[in-house]
Amino acid sequence: MAADARITRYIREQMAAGFRKQQIYDALLQAGWYREEVDQAFYEVANQAYAKEPEAAPSEQVSDELHPKKPLPEKLGFFWKLRNALFHPGRLFEGVKNEKGITKPLGFFGILSFIDFIITLLVLLFAPYLFQSLAQNPFLQQVLQYIPLTSLLSMLDPINLVVNYIVIFALTLLGAAAVHLFVFMLRGSKGFHQTYKALMYATAPLIFLSLIFPIFLLTVIVSLDYSLLAIISMGLFVAVGLWSIYIAIKGLSKLHEISVLKAVAALVIIPLIVAIALSFVAFAFLSSFFLGGIFNPSAYIGGSGSATGFGELGLPSQWQYAYDGSFSVALKNNAGVPITINSVTANCGAEGSTIVLETLDPMHLELSGSITYSTGDERCQLKNPGDSYSVSLIVRYLDAGNILKMADGTVTGRIG
Repeated sequence: MAADARITRYIREQMAAGFRKQQIYDALLQAGWYREEVDQAFYEVANQAYAKEPEAAPSEQVSDELHPKKPLPEKLGFFWKLRNALFHPGRLFEGVKNEKGITKPLGFFGILSFIDFIITLLVLLFAPYLFQSLAQNPFLQQVLQYIPLTSLLSMLDPINLVVNYIVIFALTLLGAAAVHLFVFMLRGSKGFHQTYKALMYATAPLIFLSLIFPIFLLTVIVSLDYSLLAIISMGLFVAVGLWSIYIAIKGLSKLHEISVLKAVAALVIIPLIVAIALSFVAFAFLSSFFLGGIFNPSAYIGGSGSATGFGELGLPSQWQYAYDGSFSVALKNNAGVPITINSVTANCGAEGSTIVLETLDPMHLELSGSITYSTGDERCQLKNPGDSYSVSLIVRYLDAGNILKMADGTVTGRIG
């Protein structure tokens, strides 16, 4: 958008008269022009070749001709704020800069959400008539009328309304507090209410989200592909989100008198870094919990070690060696025939002594059957977390012909 010709002419005249840029800049701001307008004018003057006009008498006052056409109204109503938030955020935040507390920005957000609510309500009220007239299949008419009806009843539930508004209000305070912390870290010290104002007035584009439900109904009525609805909805969400972020950045910069870069850092960059860091912490915690048990990587056996040997019996499915000396192993019959296990011994005692793992009676295992043996009250050698272990196992069993056989192997790993 081109700068106002009156401002560019004034800048040239005063520069030709010998005034410095800052003096001209301050004089224009005092005359009532907004920073965006002045910045645009200086940009055009600096990038255009122009002929030097006759020198004008130096003056520290800006002529009456330079005063803006539209001064701020005495009372800033909802629709004035909505229009300027959407299309002239700099003018909006100049107007609301001196508002005290959070009541007015909260009221703005409340009215905005109520308008969205009313639009959705009206669509739900008229949806059954649209379906009745446009849908040809009687069964489809009933189904499509039932969906808006249940949604309408849910929306009109007074308890749901009150709870939803309380939750939303609490979330706005929580979100504003988090952003204000980052603003404060970047030397924005104009108070929490200024941060809250910037964020609440930045919700103005949310009014366009009320269009999503009518678009959905239209898609159903004219039998369009649902992928089209997804594309439109996603595009609308992205546009509204970026638009709101732009307004919020403008508001934080102007209300806290910080640079745009700091506003971007407080609203986007720092929260993004924090979110990524928290995601890594959460991933590490969940990984240790699910993959290694509760902070014990050796609790999920087989994920922290290896096994060799065991012949036709097959490798054990899992095993565990704890720092207190308890040891267990799960054996699975992979011999190809039913077997009966008589005993299992492990060389995990002090100085490699043998320990007989607890068995009730000889255990008959069908093909692919499994059983777990443990040291019970007897313990292997005590170890410290982080120590490695290597346990040799000997399994004595009878095959289908009652012939005694023996399978030996080794399991290794590290104590969690």
